[in-house]
Amino acid sequence: MDAFPVTAQCVGRFFRTDGKYLGRAYKEHLSGFTDWDQKEHAGEWVLQEKNMGERLCIDETMLHHDLITFLSNRDGHCKKGTLIAAVKGTTVADVTKHFDEIQEESRNKVKEVSMDFSDSMMGIVKKSFPQAEIVIDHFHSEFSINL
Repeated sequence: MDAFPVTAQCVGRFFRTDGKYLGRAYKEHLSGFTDWDQKEHAGEWVLQEKNMGERLCIDETMLHHDLITFLSNRDGHCKKGTLIAAVKGTTVADVTKHFDEIQEESRNKVKEVSMDFSDSMMGIVKKSFPQAEIVIDHFHSEFSINL
């Protein structure tokens, strides 16, 4: 479960054991969750500054009836160590409050941020990454042209 994106239920089914029990055991004993320094606020925001890079990607998605803004390092190609931040909400004020906790030096090194056409994402990037060039990703460009 550390190396591959599989659920405890899936692993449990494969090894013919109780997946719920396996999931609890993993969370409480193997994952390090109880010692995690961001455990207290993880339901609202998570920040992994060590994953910063020069080329970022920002997007929002619905997760359990909440809109979550994700910031990731494009050079990580969606693999482990790619996620920089996950913040509940999509407003400029809600998100930049947490993005601005990233050291200013790191934020100023960002050269480009890829995103969709969202006004709030545009505002977040302009405020938190003022040196970055905004790049509208090709998926959203092609989708809007084909409408």
